[in-house]
Amino acid sequence: MKKRTFILLLTAIFINTIFGQVYKEQFENGIVFYNNEQYYEAYLRFNAAYVISDIEGDFKFAQKSRLYLDSAAYSIQRQQVITDSLLQATKKITDAFYFYDNKLALAYNGSRYGFINKNGEVVIYYKYEEATPFNENTGYAKVVRDKKTYWLSPDGTEYPYTDDISSLPKIEKDTSKINQQEIVTKKNLTNIE
Repeated sequence: MKKRTFILLLTAIFINTIFGQVYKEQFENGIVFYNNEQYYEAYLRFNAAYVISDIEGDFKFAQKSRLYLDSAAYSIQRQQVITDSLLQATKKITDAFYFYDNKLALAYNGSRYGFINKNGEVVIYYKYEEATPFNENTGYAKVVRDKKTYWLSPDGTEYPYTDDISSLPKIEKDTSKINQQEIVTKKNLTNIE
């Protein structure tokens, strides 16, 4: 009987030691993630430390883990708000740009001009000292690179500058959306009769 009780006691101590190490280890890992601003990973570790320490009856440690868990959750929410704000600001900035053919906008990186798409990705690299947006009627932008002036097409082709822009190849806008809308409109008008 004494031998069995002793074995049970040793087993309980061993299990308690293992679980005690596990939740304290999870907590320590959570601190590392939290300090590196990896709040979701920290949240998971603090939650594990909280649950295991609560099961083990280490209520002080569970309370400490819970405080860090709440702090990680708050930091996750704060990051989400910041991310949402940045996305809204980016959209407002993008909406303020004039996009030729709904595709390209003139952009300035602080020293040179280039052209970006609606996602803010550079389509025509920043290599121009001066530039104008693409003209709605002609489809060309006037740019200056290495003190030489060019007409720039939306595909990035540079043509030597001339006052007679009609000598350049005609730029065709993407009318696929317009044509599709025209087909739908005609179909709807046909159905009315």
